[in-house]
Amino acid sequence: MNRDTIVELNQDIGCYLLRFIDGLDATNFIEAVNNTNQFSSIAKTLDHHFIELFKGFCGHQRILLPRVLFESFTEDYEIDDTRLRLVSKYYSDVIEPSERLYVHPCFSTSGFAKLCEVYKTSLFECYSRLVPLNNVWYSADFDLLNYESYVHTIGSERLLNDHEKKLFKVNTYFSEQPGRTSDLHPMFVSTMKEFKQNLIVRFSSNLWMAAIDFSKWALVGGCVLNALCQSPFPDTSEQDINLVYCIDDILAFTTAVNVAISRLNQSILTNINTGIKMEKIPGTPSYNVFLPCNVRLNFTWMPIRNSKAPLSHILHNFDMDICQVAFNGKYIHISERFLKHTYILGHRIVSTFAFLQALATKSFISYTLYARSPKHLCDRIQKYCNRGFKLLEPVDFDGNFDELMAQEEIPPYRIEQHQYIDDDGDIQTVQKEFRRPFLDNIDTFQLQEKFIDMICPELLRCK
Repeated sequence: MNRDTIVELNQDIGCYLLRFIDGLDATNFIEAVNNTNQFSSIAKTLDHHFIELFKGFCGHQRILLPRVLFESFTEDYEIDDTRLRLVSKYYSDVIEPSERLYVHPCFSTSGFAKLCEVYKTSLFECYSRLVPLNNVWYSADFDLLNYESYVHTIGSERLLNDHEKKLFKVNTYFSEQPGRTSDLHPMFVSTMKEFKQNLIVRFSSNLWMAAIDFSKWALVGGCVLNALCQSPFPDTSEQDINLVYCIDDILAFTTAVNVAISRLNQSILTNINTGIKMEKIPGTPSYNVFLPCNVRLNFTWMPIRNSKAPLSHILHNFDMDICQVAFNGKYIHISERFLKHTYILGHRIVSTFAFLQALATKSFISYTLYARSPKHLCDRIQKYCNRGFKLLEPVDFDGNFDELMAQEEIPPYRIEQHQYIDDDGDIQTVQKEFRRPFLDNIDTFQLQEKFIDMICPELLRCK
């Protein structure tokens, strides 16, 4: 035997080693050694493996969120102490959003890490799509997947499984609309080279990418998804490039935007000899930058709160699982005798587990959808349906899309003039600002509870 010889072991040893790792370490280990000569098959693919691990959360206490976080909502909502939920004070004839004031232990970051060992089971496929329904105030420091490593496993094409069908139904409203183009069947690239080439062809990234400091910014959402598709979206020419700031410092954000714009000006002038235009989006901290190559960059700041994994927190709080993907860069420090101090920028495509399940099934979940959802959300849903993805609506969804799509569009920001009579009888005029509220993910239809009830109802009795 020489030092390059691979020693044959067995499944038991591989499974024993899994006791000492969890989360992404466990999935990476399984991906690396499963079905090899060394360990044979160690991946757990049967649902009873998931159920056995899931039952281990019995007796664990709920993770309570600080009550003070919800005191600002008490004008329209009240706290139901029996169910630990924030509920509306007003009667409604539809199911209204009801915010949990806690996190189920099985849907916590530590619970998720434990269950990653059984990521190949159909129960985990369904479970992972429900994780983004946690309260937005909970730090979503979940592991993110390297797209290139998992697109052919977790992301491989499949049908909706029986567990998903118990919680969701495929919406047919948008596919039946008159004038809709023929159904698309998205196929996806598997390498960074293909992805970058698509970015160049569809979004002229060769003209502006070098100006972006990917130690602070990440390319996120629909534009990344577009570049991952082998064929461009029908509305590619109308898409923005969304760049999100990965540091929780609003003052530093403004500085970072100015630095990026300065570098963009230098880069664009070198290539096109035409300047760029910038506008601050009213009522938000965000900026739009219009490039002469007909590309619009959107620089956005999002609250990260106390998260230790900012990009993961941002992606898990995106309102659609099909958008929970990012292209980022890491500065890797190389220190060698001849290179001295060299920094190499290594790019990665990362995503949530839910994103790869959305790709695999060519379907998506809208985590803010309910019977009174605003028009702009329904327009976004229609956009992704027209791009070849199916909307999964909760089985208890009680809305009417004919009525929702007929609503008046609420602008993101507007100023209204209001007149009133003061104490002296004089007419005074005041301006009022109105901002379209940002929609947080919320488990309106209690899908996490329904999932738990399917697997282990005892967990719902945990306090």
